[in-house]
Amino acid sequence: MKEGPSFLMSAKERETASILVVGWGLEELTRQLVKLQYGSARHVLFHSAALQRVAGERFSHVIFSVEESDINPIIFAQRIRQLKTPPILIAASQDPDPDRVVDMILAGSRSYLLLPISLPMLDNAIGEATNGQPFDPKILRSPIKNEVLLRNLLNEIDRVAAELTKASNSGGSIDSAKIKKDPLHNSSSSLRLFCDGGSGGFVTTLIDICDTLTPRKRGRLAGLRRQLLEKRQKAKLREEKEE
Repeated sequence: MKEGPSFLMSAKERETASILVVGWGLEELTRQLVKLQYGSARHVLFHSAALQRVAGERFSHVIFSVEESDINPIIFAQRIRQLKTPPILIAASQDPDPDRVVDMILAGSRSYLLLPISLPMLDNAIGEATNGQPFDPKILRSPIKNEVLLRNLLNEIDRVAAELTKASNSGGSIDSAKIKKDPLHNSSSSLRLFCDGGSGGFVTTLIDICDTLTPRKRGRLAGLRRQLLEKRQKAKLREEKEE
């Protein structure tokens, strides 16, 4: 079975990387980059100051807060992209709104950090932004975006489960560290970031997909379908009472 891609940067790429971190409250992120041994990591508070720095210095990456600053973050990203040799843009937020995330991706961000973030996830996000494929604008604009994202996640869960089963059937011990989980993590993060309607939208889409996949008979998946339908009905009743 084909293994998923690894996006981690090489030692040479890491050594030559120069990363500018932009925004209030991102000092810890800068310290994490130092721990990960990137070539250099600098921090500025304001987006206007970052534009001046990027215009006069070379940066390989710019990680910027999507919170309102002295320059609208979308305009900031667009101006960065207009440079002759623009750095790789990575947006960051503690509480992202799906529509806001999509706007940032369409403005040129190659990845999106959910803060706080662990060192391994930060490392992989930077590597994916550098070496991975950009988000597909067609998916982000799709009226069935939730379904597409969720089906991608289910496919990755199925792939990992198949790899674990194969390893188990081979007679040896299962080394989960060798199972490529990067695509699964990426699908999960994308769903969390872009799913319309938040957790409620996720549950609704999951119910609909289970409804199309599950045969009308007894079984584990059929039981899951019934539980999800009951949960959706209860949520609808609560909403009606609140109104």
